[in-house]
Amino acid sequence: MAKAQKKRKMPAKAQPGSPLKVAFECYEAGDALLARKAARQVLAMAPEERARLESEAKELARKLFPPDENRPAPTVEDVAREIAARTEVPPKAYLFAPVAAAIIGLMVLLAALRH
Repeated sequence: MAKAQKKRKMPAKAQPGSPLKVAFECYEAGDALLARKAARQVLAMAPEERARLESEAKELARKLFPPDENRPAPTVEDVAREIAARTEVPPKAYLFAPVAAAIIGLMVLLAALRH
């Protein structure tokens, strides 16, 4: 019998905070779905609300981006877009899954015909 899906909860240390901090904590905890959702929440915020997250964005940018003097300081949008981009499922996975299933099916068919 199939189990009911549990509702995903954010990591305990990410619960109280801004959506940007939550996105990063979920990303570090390995929860790509919640990290992407929180990052998109940040991108959907009004510019005035995002301005309050600048100090957090600078702190998180040091963890996400390699140090580079030539690059301008990352903004809140840059950090949120980077988290969302890192948690996207690569399109190749959607291509390889049906190909792998077809190959396995062909192998099973050949094995059944041989015996």
